[in-house]
Parts: sequence; C-alpha cells; structure tokens
Amino acid sequence: MARMRLPSTSDSSACALSFEEGAAMSYLLSDPIEKLIHDKPCSAFDKTCEVLIIGSGYGGAIAAMRLANQNGSVMVFERGNEYMPGDFPESLGELPAHVQFLRPDRDVPIGNADALFDLRIGDPVSVLVGSGLGGGSLINANVAFEPDDQVLGDPAWPTALRNDRAKLSECFAAVQSLLGVNTDNRYLQKFGALQTLADSLGEVCRPAPITVTQRDGVNRVGIQQSACVGCGNCVTGCNVGSKNTLAMNALPLAKSRGAKLYTGATVLSIEPNDVPNEPKWKIRFRRTAVSKTVMYKDIFTMRAQVVILAAGTLGSTEILLRSQARCPDKLKFSEHLGSRFSTNGDVIAFGYAQGNKVNAVAHADSAAPAERRSARNIGPTITGYFQADADNGPNESGRRRRVTIEDGAVPSALAHVFGEVIASASLPKRYSKASPHAWFNGANRDKDPLSVHPEA
Repeated sequence: MARMRLPSTSDSSACALSFEEGAAMSYLLSDPIEKLIHDKPCSAFDKTCEVLIIGSGYGGAIAAMRLANQNGSVMVFERGNEYMPGDFPESLGELPAHVQFLRPDRDVPIGNADALFDLRIGDPVSVLVGSGLGGGSLINANVAFEPDDQVLGDPAWPTALRNDRAKLSECFAAVQSLLGVNTDNRYLQKFGALQTLADSLGEVCRPAPITVTQRDGVNRVGIQQSACVGCGNCVTGCNVGSKNTLAMNALPLAKSRGAKLYTGATVLSIEPNDVPNEPKWKIRFRRTAVSKTVMYKDIFTMRAQVVILAAGTLGSTEILLRSQARCPDKLKFSEHLGSRFSTNGDVIAFGYAQGNKVNAVAHADSAAPAERRSARNIGPTITGYFQADADNGPNESGRRRRVTIEDGAVPSALAHVFGEVIASASLPKRYSKASPHAWFNGANRDKDPLSVHPEA
C-alpha cells in the first residue's frame, strides 16, 4: 500500500513528497500535539507563538501558507489526525473506526473523538464535518466551481468582494492553480447517463472543474502525485494520492516555509491575556484523543499574539460561544452568533435497475492494486454537471432560480450498505408499477427483486 515520505529539502518555496511501498505510517507534515506538550503537566506547559491558526481546512491552510515566514512563528492546531494515501477506509469493516457521531443530548461523541467523519445528528438538520489535517478537503467531492456573477452580485456578500471583481478573478485563478483544478475527460458511463438526462431537458452537460490529478508527476508546489485510477472513493479519502487535498499543496508549502503543524489538539476557548508584555491571547486546548479518559480534564493554555479561527462553520462558532460564556465581561459577540446557518442545498437522488449500466458504485476490494482499480473506470465522485431552471421561478430579488445537477459515485466502503438500502427502498416503487424496472426485463427477468444485485 502506497505511503508518502518527506525527503529533506533546502528549498523554502517548495516541498517534495514521494511515495514508498510498505513504509510505516508516520507524521509527515505534522507532529502530534504530544510533542509540543512534551509530557509536561498542564501547570508546567508554557508555549507561545506569534500566530496560532485553529483549523487546517481551506481557511487555515491558506492562512498558514501566506503567513509563514512573514509573521514570525506560525503554528496550526488541528483536532483530527494526519492521513496519508493508504490510511483511508475502503471497506465496510474499516469504516467504523473512522466515524464519530454527536447527538444533541451528549457532550462526548459516539466513536473515536479524532475520527475522520464527524457526523452531528440534529433535528431537522444533520451535518457531516471533516476532521483531519486538511479538513473537509480530505473527504469532499472535489468540485471547485467559481461563483457566477448572479451569485456574487447578492448584497449579502461583503462590498469589497462585489466591487473589485477584477481582483477577485485574479484570486480565483491563483487558487485554481494551487489546487490543480481541471476536468476529467475520460469517457465514463455515469457521465454518459448525466448527458442523456441533460439532453432530455434541453440542457448542455459539461465536465465539472475538479481538484483531481489526471497524470503522474510533480504538482505546482513540488509534490509527486499519482494519476487518478477511477476507483470512485473520493469522498471516503483517496488512497492513490491523486485527490488534490490541502495536504498536497497549501499545507506542504506552509510547512516548507516554517509553519509548525500539530494534530490531535481540540481548542476549547480563547480569551484576552491581561498580563503585560505577553502575547494578547490565551488559548485553552486539550488532546482530542483523551476525551473519554481520565485525562479529559487536562487542559493546556497556549499564548499567541494573533489567533485565526479557521475551524469550520461549526467549529469556529462553538469556540466563540464557549469563549464568550467563559469570559462574558471581556468578550461580547453579535447576538446572531450561532444562528442563521444554511445548508449546502444538496438533494441526493438515485436511479436503480435502469436499462443502461451507469457504473457508479465502487467495488469493495480495498486490497486491489492500482492496476486493477483502474479497470473499474468509475471515475472521480463527480465528473459532470448541467444547470436547469427551478420550477418555482425567480426569488424575492427577481433573480432566476437555477439548480446544478451532477453525477455521483458511491465509495467502496459504503457499497454493500448502499445496495441493501436501495434494493429495499425500491420495493414499494416496483409494486406500484405495472412493469418491472428495466434491468429486471430480458435476461434478468427471473432475478430475485429483494436481493442485492451489484450490476443493477
């Protein structure tokens, strides 16, 4: 199984990575927070830095990349672990160790507190959050759309962004280059199915801009990456090394410029530091992995001149709310903090037992070598899209409502569960139709409709 190693380099502007077969797992870009603590008790811990960045997703990683070498010592705290190609789950048996659930009536998650998939169960909305070095970039679906003019024209956006569109376009281009945005131009059956749907609606299907490497080679910041083999496992983590996560670009660049990255640190709160001639902020944190042990009460305090909160929509909000509750006389935030959240507006729909094969479910064979994976030809999770007018007309501002429709793929770790759910969920639909689904006609007429048929 391929893993990465970090060779020594004197180049401060790039950081070279390569793959080695069978190398033992190690911290490549980061150190565990235990190294910073260095076995000291809470009372004896005394560390400071110029800039402390909380979170290593898109906001935190880019901030670290930009500030390293400019503002003295820069540290990044990530509550999750560092993942390398080969560490991500590919089978149902591997998945549970990487999942944590948090219910509204609990303060401690079910599962490992440092698990990759952080599922917050709520009513009526549940949220999936990425927890690991690179944040949500580890498990997203790779799509990197540039917002269109209609979206950016909304007055809800900051005036500076709306008024300087030329500068904003330059920034978009720089980020697209850093993240390696491109398109997958291989013919894929699921793209063909999406194209057929678009044609039926009179729309044009196009390749989606995605952050996936399509050929072997060194990327812009000096990282050796492998080409996508089409395994379809993007949203459970890429074990090939072709997914352009932040661990493949911004974070290595930040490290090569001097930033220190620490994993396994959960920040509890921040508060002003009143001690003269010391950094302005105190940051309270604990080790993520000990949340269910007696060491849960071990809380350490870090001091920093500048704190950047980049812990995500939920994480940053939680830290601010806890901080305000702890220091109500020193910290007074907006009364709207913790409210007015919105979802990403996704609706996921599935087609089952159709006449033409779509090939959108990955195979649960985590031990398969790369050359066998490519034979599946499923492709990245999302490869195409088209837009169509929504049925409910323009919104209150008079702008047209448009929906974006994309293809998708089910990762191998969920393939078996997906098959069971879809086969069962389709049963009422089959009973309500005079004729069976297309796949159950012809040669498959005698197949058991209650069984799971991966080829369907």
